[in-house]
Amino acid sequence: MDVLTLVLTGKLTSEKLSRPRTVLSAALGGLIGTAAMFLLDGIPFVVCGLFTAVLMTRTAFGTCRGILPLLRNSVILWGTGTLLGGLMTSILSLGDAVHTGGGDERFLPVFLLCFAVSSLVVRLMGHRSAKTSAEISLTACGCTVTFSALCDSGCLLTEPISGMPVIVAAEKSLGSLAAMLDTERPSLRLRMIPAEGVCGHRLLRGFVPENVSVNGREVSAVIACGSGTDCGGFGGIVPAKLVH
Repeated sequence: MDVLTLVLTGKLTSEKLSRPRTVLSAALGGLIGTAAMFLLDGIPFVVCGLFTAVLMTRTAFGTCRGILPLLRNSVILWGTGTLLGGLMTSILSLGDAVHTGGGDERFLPVFLLCFAVSSLVVRLMGHRSAKTSAEISLTACGCTVTFSALCDSGCLLTEPISGMPVIVAAEKSLGSLAAMLDTERPSLRLRMIPAEGVCGHRLLRGFVPENVSVNGREVSAVIACGSGTDCGGFGGIVPAKLVH
């Protein structure tokens, strides 16, 4: 149940999941939830549930790019678990008293039914989330960085010399490469990229990486440091035409 809830939450929030973190988070949720059933009641039980959601979210997704996204994802996880549990309870109680599921022979087929429906939802949402975000990996000057970028069909930036599309990366996403840009290291193959937006015209500092991939597929693109650019909570912005 907890693994399924975490997967659904990951699809809803476009957060990346790893198997070890998912298993550990689900195990913590199961242990705390089982203990709370025997030891707590009323408001303390609800507070424990909210705390467990935060702990599971932090374990499964890491820092989630800040405290506010962490709390948002925790609420989504808590709500998703409540909805899934409520769906199973509703089906089990049709035409009969409410069952907890432990000694009910209908529990397994109902769980499998909910799992199948949820898996279909996850698959549909996976197609949707793939269009709204992408994983970027790039290498330059011996440094490799990866980050999640917002897929934006309105991002039409191109490098004026080569005409290559531009991926805008937040300064923190570039790590040490951002510091190299500040020192204008020639090995970065520096570029100045004119950009226009709601704040008017400005020049973005950029460079041509040794290689860059979008969702594991190598592409030709220039990387611009978007200091002060709103990336919608992501680590950068990638043109939609580079995402397939």
